[in-house]
Amino acid sequence: MLSVNDAAKAVSNVLWDGTSWGTVIQQEIDSDSNLSGKPFVFLWNQDGGGVFNGTTTFVQVEPMCSPLTIIGNEPINADIYINLITGIMPVSPDIKLLVQSNSTIIDTLDIVTATASLLTFSGSSTGNFTVAAGDTIKLSVLSNESTLNFRVAYDSDTNPSRIDFPTTTVITVDALEVYDAPYPNGNQIISALNGETVYIRTTVSDPFGAADVNSLDLVIIDQNTTSVINTLLTDADTIATAGCQKVYEFTWNSPPLQGAYAINVIAHEGYEGTVADTAGIPFNLSYLDFGSPCMLEFKNTMGDNATTYLPNETICIQITDADQDTNNLTVQTLVVNLSNNVNGDIESLILTETGISTGMFSGCISSAVALGSSNDNVLSAPAAAIVFATYEDPDDDSDICTENVLISTPTPELVIFKTLIAPQDSTALPSDSIIYYARFA
Repeated sequence: MLSVNDAAKAVSNVLWDGTSWGTVIQQEIDSDSNLSGKPFVFLWNQDGGGVFNGTTTFVQVEPMCSPLTIIGNEPINADIYINLITGIMPVSPDIKLLVQSNSTIIDTLDIVTATASLLTFSGSSTGNFTVAAGDTIKLSVLSNESTLNFRVAYDSDTNPSRIDFPTTTVITVDALEVYDAPYPNGNQIISALNGETVYIRTTVSDPFGAADVNSLDLVIIDQNTTSVINTLLTDADTIATAGCQKVYEFTWNSPPLQGAYAINVIAHEGYEGTVADTAGIPFNLSYLDFGSPCMLEFKNTMGDNATTYLPNETICIQITDADQDTNNLTVQTLVVNLSNNVNGDIESLILTETGISTGMFSGCISSAVALGSSNDNVLSAPAAAIVFATYEDPDDDSDICTENVLISTPTPELVIFKTLIAPQDSTALPSDSIIYYARFA
């Protein structure tokens, strides 16, 4: 503020708001001073703008990067911290807060409470209002209190002036992916070998722009629900920024424990600590197979090991062969050959991987007592027959698995016991009668 004693000995004040001089206000008509025409005091506050019976406006520095929808009929609240310079703050001062998008009024907030250090406002939009991409939000403090001179305090931990909008368009985790090489190279993967280094990339967007994406929590949990990674990613971990988006990358040297892992992130908006978005993906780690032999097992339909089957029972096979998991983006298949020792029926059964990158393959086939034709998807397996299963690694003809299982004979429901009565010497001629004593159990 500049005070001047002009040539007519009138003392006037004029306020500098940081960009321009305000209206000259005369304080005294005749100062009876010999310092006419000279300034006698100059006061400057580096912390920001002031309000004196007028308006101070704050404009969003960066325009909206993407549309922001303000929900109608929900509270819009504001806390405006001030430094009172002159005057006494009334209990209900005539001060309002005008909220605009460019020149369009969103709402005018009424004052709720007022002290010498804090003004609180509240209001609501009558309907949903969308601040378009490229537009800015403008806040104007409107004071009709002629005896008050106060300064708005902002950009401070101790004086956090702010406005809270009800909205659903906030920070968003657009993508959470894992790559086999650092940015900008690499292919997206969903599994890896234990001990391999992988690169976790998270793309986050915010309608206020990439600068409003503050940080990212990263947590990786193993199958025992143990947290193996728990870290905070900041701008130092940013690999790309464009438009509304910021991309973080974390280098993960994977641990030796194989199995399913959960990768979870929490993206934080601004410095308020109240707005965030979450995302999570599964990731599988497995051992590298160095030619270890396959394993073939007979199973029942419940997945338990089977040592025998009844006639007409469904026969299931499980094969473990890690080196046949050659694609970490999808499940794969194997073929096992089935036969019996009774009538020569042969069937080829397709086994499907139990999950992505498990290296375990399973499938089932119906069995029947009667003989059908080979490869009709029904295995002939009468009582007392032995069923053979044979698997050969398609990439290694020395890796062969064989197993066999018995088709059991069902226990009869009726047993007949008989004793010869006549002839007593057990010799009978043609036309002789033969008599037995029979007992049923």
